[in-house]
Amino acid sequence: MPATNPESIGRIGLAVRGGWPDVARALVAAGVCKRPDEAFARFLGDRGPAYVGVESITLEEALAMGRAAGARMSIAHPHTLGKYGVVRDAYQRLRSEGLEGIEALYGRYSRAASRGWLQLADELDLVATSGSDFHGGMLPDVVRPVVDLPEPYVRPLCEWLGVAPIGAG
Repeated sequence: MPATNPESIGRIGLAVRGGWPDVARALVAAGVCKRPDEAFARFLGDRGPAYVGVESITLEEALAMGRAAGARMSIAHPHTLGKYGVVRDAYQRLRSEGLEGIEALYGRYSRAASRGWLQLADELDLVATSGSDFHGGMLPDVVRPVVDLPEPYVRPLCEWLGVAPIGAG
């Protein structure tokens, strides 16, 4: 018997491994939703009935934790921080705290948006990174993990990470 509401998922014995994508898959498996993106739209997204907020930390706190762990730090999805000027100011303010990279290329960015982030990386001497936004098939418009980083940005990224470029001898 398919579940008819999120509360019934536990009663039908579906095990949730721990992340939002797993909950979305469980809602699909239970027959509550047809697709994972529907689960996010109806239940799991911001202000949805199953949304549970998480405690957040400041960017400064995150950078301090990263430094303590010896991490290289970059912001993914910088567009979520607000306008270009806000992002630029954050980098200028926090560069000395270890914020050295920016996700300049991302599967959902337009070419114009990518150009803007690449220009910011060049202007502030940041390491340009790239992401695919692949989440194991959870996003219907991102069907495979592809990272496309133009050649001039590959070597600086590899040097920053302390790895050799693929194919390098």
